[in-house]
Amino acid sequence: MNNIDKFYTDVNIFFESEKIDFMNHGYCPTSSLLNDKNETFKNQKSLYLSLFESVDTNNKVILDIGCGRGGGIKTLDKYFNFKEIYACDINEKNIQYCKNNNPSNINYKTLNALNLDYPDNFFDIVTNIESSHCYENPSLFFLEIKRILKPNGVFLYADCGETIKSFHNFFYLFKNIIYKNITENVQKSCFEDITNFNSLNIKQEIKDWLVFITKNKYDEYLFKKDEYIFYKCFNDNERDGKYE
Repeated sequence: MNNIDKFYTDVNIFFESEKIDFMNHGYCPTSSLLNDKNETFKNQKSLYLSLFESVDTNNKVILDIGCGRGGGIKTLDKYFNFKEIYACDINEKNIQYCKNNNPSNINYKTLNALNLDYPDNFFDIVTNIESSHCYENPSLFFLEIKRILKPNGVFLYADCGETIKSFHNFFYLFKNIIYKNITENVQKSCFEDITNFNSLNIKQEIKDWLVFITKNKYDEYLFKKDEYIFYKCFNDNERDGKYE
């Protein structure tokens, strides 16, 4: 068990039986797709939904790499019509939580993102949300994305930290790439979530931890110590890449 795997094992033990599906930042404004604009984790759901603007999901096969406790892929399953849904994470306790608390139509598996066992050219859409900053050898990860993505597939990639900042070294793997800096949206979400998490009906120590983590990241974004980036990568020749 590496340090990252151990960390998330400890987080799962810390959460115990609390129904906390999300461990990622959120996005403001709230997605227009959401049924309930007042739910606690609306910003986390909005992050996932915002990345799918102008993405054809109908009858597509999707994989979420680094799915955590499954809140993101469960949200996508609720709002879009996929043909098949897969999700993986390096941490066994994350995957066990997903299997126990999320829809049975999602195919969960414990896997290292650097060494996936899915077939070549299998997925129409691959997502990796706020996970790659944990990877020890990102080049292996990006090569795996290229291998498992269909020739006309789409890779949706969002994160903070150093790994995504180095992604420009791997642009050659894809035909067209759209870049967007969403730091301001994520920063606003962190500010809202300090209040949102304080209102959770969970153990105080867990609530305090969530607020502490969120407040620290808000400060980092506010003082430009980090940024949050989103890439939409097309594995075909049909679109003109652009950089915003």
